[in-house]
Amino acid sequence: MLSPTAPVFGSLASATSRALAGLQRSVGRALQGEGAEKVLDSGDGGQHVYASRLGSQVKSKQAQINSLQNAVSFSHGQRAALTVAMSVFNRMGELAVKATDPILTSSDRKNLDLEFNELRNLANEMGKEQFNGQDLFRSNGSSFFSENFDTLALNPFVSSMEEIVMSGDGTDWTASPPSQWSMNKAAGHGGGGGTPIPEFDGWTFMDPQSWQNTATEVVGDGGQSRNLFTKGTGVIAVADSDEFDDDGYAGIQFDAGLRTPSIDISGAEAGQVKLKFYSSWRNEPHVGKVVVSFDGGSQSTILKKDGSSPNAYDESVELSVNNPEGANSMQVSWDYRGTNNWWWAIDKASQRADPFREQYSLGYPSQRIKPKPSAASIFKTYSSCPSTHSPSSLTFPLRP
Repeated sequence: MLSPTAPVFGSLASATSRALAGLQRSVGRALQGEGAEKVLDSGDGGQHVYASRLGSQVKSKQAQINSLQNAVSFSHGQRAALTVAMSVFNRMGELAVKATDPILTSSDRKNLDLEFNELRNLANEMGKEQFNGQDLFRSNGSSFFSENFDTLALNPFVSSMEEIVMSGDGTDWTASPPSQWSMNKAAGHGGGGGTPIPEFDGWTFMDPQSWQNTATEVVGDGGQSRNLFTKGTGVIAVADSDEFDDDGYAGIQFDAGLRTPSIDISGAEAGQVKLKFYSSWRNEPHVGKVVVSFDGGSQSTILKKDGSSPNAYDESVELSVNNPEGANSMQVSWDYRGTNNWWWAIDKASQRADPFREQYSLGYPSQRIKPKPSAASIFKTYSSCPSTHSPSSLTFPLRP
């Protein structure tokens, strides 16, 4: 059976693509200018309909060819990464065996330990490699939950304040969170004077373009940089104290939290769970926090943003939640407080188990040596080896 990365697939896709391109040009000439007019003038519209249908089929086949070419390229990327991964794990196995040598000095063992952990970090980084923005390997640990908010049904704006310069399209926002999520307003929320804007009364959920439109002062200005949150797509969760205070600018206070349902993490070992989400934050003296709790217990803060936090309009955030041994469930809350102080928006929240969470040690459990070279630099060095080499022929010399 041929491998999906076999050269024949690339050649076949290329040849078929060229043939379809030639056919498409021929059909295009038949459908344009005098050729089409002559066919229609002759009264034989069937030829024109047939040519149109053929042109549509050509476009469909071309799209399929493009998909095949992309799949082949994606497979090549996976193959290259896996070749390096095999070499890395082979070397880690060699180091583990060497560490059992009874005549090694303490210095030798430390060198083995250090190289082992550098390779471990490299393997972890390789699991995050992407091709054209898509994860090469999607099974990087166990997934406990994910939410992108895209299934929420959006409604038209209800406030005239939100359509002064640019209007929405009727699928703009909702105050209803996903199933079993909750939005909790603190006692001070809505205080300080002014009239709350319903679309921003706490954490709400918006179409990104509609959110930009609410803050647009001049067509094309990007909604005061809200357009820079390009990672947020479909539907995003928004806490916007700036827009909340748009009716009179009297200093109405925003203080609310968006909380997940209880998440089952009973299969995770201590310290294994990672929280990931996309974030957009514009700096001013406001406060945002990510807090977690386990098995209904007390909350702990794993991230805090405030007036000293720089602008981060389009950020990928990854946090260790520090789950304790034996924890069966957890909840996450994004808490935001501000008074006419810009925004915090998030999207695509997920929790995974990090399979490479520990710093392993070869024979010296009490020693945890911090790797000095970056995993990226090691990957660059190892991946530069000729692809014709087998993994067993690659060498990874010990440190002197």
